[in-house]
Amino acid sequence: MVKVKLSNFELLKVVAMLMIVCHHLITQNAFNIDTQLTGLNASRVFLQLIGNHAFVGNNLFFMVSAWFLCTRTETFRLKETVGRIWSLEKVMLFYSIGIPVVIGLITNAQCGSFYKIGALFPLSLGLWWYPTAYAIFLVFYPFYQQSLQALGQKEMRNLIIVMVVLWTLPTIVPVKLLLGANNTTCFFMLYAIIFYVRKFKPAWAFNKKVLIWGVIGGYAIAFASIIMLDFLGIRSSLINDFACYYIRGNWRILPIVISVTMFLWIAQIKMRYRRIINWMGG
Repeated sequence: MVKVKLSNFELLKVVAMLMIVCHHLITQNAFNIDTQLTGLNASRVFLQLIGNHAFVGNNLFFMVSAWFLCTRTETFRLKETVGRIWSLEKVMLFYSIGIPVVIGLITNAQCGSFYKIGALFPLSLGLWWYPTAYAIFLVFYPFYQQSLQALGQKEMRNLIIVMVVLWTLPTIVPVKLLLGANNTTCFFMLYAIIFYVRKFKPAWAFNKKVLIWGVIGGYAIAFASIIMLDFLGIRSSLINDFACYYIRGNWRILPIVISVTMFLWIAQIKMRYRRIINWMGG
């Protein structure tokens, strides 16, 4: 019997992909509106708001996987994990080799030496950060899952608090602290949060009003910070470069708050099977 994917989670994946695509179109291009424009005007603010959702989208994508991975209770084998990583590697090879070949045939463009090497080892050399970070998570997943299963509610809550204090709270101040915060450790933190919610079912995680206000409040603070820093950036190029700081970075406090509350809210929506949504999400 074929398992039908839930449309609310597929919708989350579609929304996350739109966020990521907008980010790459607007900020990861030849002209970066975050740093190469100055001043406070409607056009720039609009592009900044539309183009900086990718970090929320990255977290949403991972949490969809985490939601189902964390319920597994059977014994895990490292061989199974290696098989998953190899499957991911084959998909990455298809794109890393296929994309430049197609572009080269159409435009005669040449790839750099690093890309040519990276195309042969996309996961190992981190050609694209998300698959590499996810593959690293999968390596530790069997051990991490069993460790979390052994923790009680209090220990689990304390673990999450330590992660947030080390990796998320320091980002309130735009100073780089070498405390281990990166895309991979962010996945471990998000996984612990989802695991805690699914196992212990805290009241706040199922209160739709709290979750909706978490999304609205997070975005309101993020947008207000962009407008304020745009204004201050008129007189300071350094401040201008940090105009979107608080919404950029998967582990920073606002993307974490927005993505976690948005995910938990949409995960509770009772959505009937929608063929078009599942097709787009697949």
